[in-house]
Amino acid sequence: MANSRRITGGHLHPPTYRGYAMTRQSVMKLALLLLLVEWALLAIGSRRVSLTMDEPAHIARGYAYLARGRAAFWYFPQNSHPPLLNVAEAVLLYASNPTVPLEELPGWGADFIHYAEAMIPYLLPLERSALLARMPIMLATLLLATLSFRWATDLAGPHAGLITLVVAVLDPLQLAHGRLSTTDAGLTALGTALMYMTWRWNRHPRWRHAVSLGALAGLTLLAKYSGVLYLLACGALFLWMLLSPKLSPHHGSSRMRIFGQMLLAALIAGSMVWVAYGFSIGPVVIGGHSFTLPAPEYWQALLNQASTADDRIAVLAGQIVFGSHWWYFPLNFVIRNPLPILLAFAGGVAAWFRSFRREWPIAVFPTLYAIVAVTTGMNVSYRHMLPVHPFLYLTSALGIVYWT
Repeated sequence: MANSRRITGGHLHPPTYRGYAMTRQSVMKLALLLLLVEWALLAIGSRRVSLTMDEPAHIARGYAYLARGRAAFWYFPQNSHPPLLNVAEAVLLYASNPTVPLEELPGWGADFIHYAEAMIPYLLPLERSALLARMPIMLATLLLATLSFRWATDLAGPHAGLITLVVAVLDPLQLAHGRLSTTDAGLTALGTALMYMTWRWNRHPRWRHAVSLGALAGLTLLAKYSGVLYLLACGALFLWMLLSPKLSPHHGSSRMRIFGQMLLAALIAGSMVWVAYGFSIGPVVIGGHSFTLPAPEYWQALLNQASTADDRIAVLAGQIVFGSHWWYFPLNFVIRNPLPILLAFAGGVAAWFRSFRREWPIAVFPTLYAIVAVTTGMNVSYRHMLPVHPFLYLTSALGIVYWT
């Protein structure tokens, strides 16, 4: 017989079952077991999947950055991602073979596509290189699952945490891209960590949280250009806290203190981006006008990539379509996610409105990201929706816990 469900302060406390109430130790053991299952699925799956089309390009970027530093910055405006995840994917390969004659490769300094193709012979044997390059992303995927578990546990208790972890471990999208040396899983892990820390800071705005926020924001910006959307969500929450502090749990915090913490976090994040780009300063062309900014390679590549959505193609029912279409991601969301998760997600949304309205800041990022994806997103793959999946796990777990 279960005790009645208790809801206090906008938090759902799962029912306790007489005779087999879960202790903290048993919860941690189950969580560890689930993480080991995920690692096994990722490792075995990685060995069964050959290098995809994008992976050699990511490795080539990271290797060039490690081997040549600023001399490799020529490729940023052409065909690029920020360096962080590419460097992580290439670091083990560079350590094992640091003497590739990059300047002698076709395309070096002028044509990134030809350069990336010329790097492939230096990746032989490909099975070994694929495993070394994918290892950091698999670890990031484990971090993402762990973060999802922790966030759900903080929000609604250990039952919700374990359900969230089960959903994360078995998510087909996460399993598919968490074993590839690309940028989607790494961005999602870092961005989710940023939003989790923002949620904690919203509840308890402390200086040490602001420092962590700044560091995570910098890492997210350096992971992928779409990481800017995480920063926009954080900025919106910061402004809300600054303008309406009495509506947040930190009644004693002054506006000046909140502003100071915001400024510190922004300074740390901006400094990290500038350091990663070698303290460069130069012109960035925006709307036909030139502006001198720190890390111009970052901002120019961001602007260039944002303008390419109309050039992308997608396939629907055997037909090739061009550009961005509002129905692309909603349709893929429905057909690519398991039906039980969709039902649990719907129940979680209902539970959110009934008992979790105080936790509305959690919904800011997935809502913003979904709007941008639907209206202007690149319709090339549903993998671009991976950043909202941790919130799908969390909401689904809330639905299952609340309605059972």
